[in-house]
Amino acid sequence: MYSQHVERDGKLLFQEVCERNLEGMVCKWKTGLCSERGWLKIKNPHHTQTEGRHEMFEAFHDRRKSGKIVSPKIWPKKGST
Repeated sequence: MYSQHVERDGKLLFQEVCERNLEGMVCKWKTGLCSERGWLKIKNPHHTQTEGRHEMFEAFHDRRKSGKIVSPKIWPKKGST
């Protein structure tokens, strides 16, 4: 879910995030800068898809290091289109 701007009712928005079983939300103060330090990640403490996630990424990373998984090329090289 993406929202350009929420003026008020941030608590209600977070309640909706939790009810939809989303991981959380990323926000900043209205007057805050769009810099790396200006953002705040608020995680849903009851997100059900978090269980086992760390182990899944570790297994993926191990397979990738061993050469069993090759990273796809996301961006085509210049001139190849």
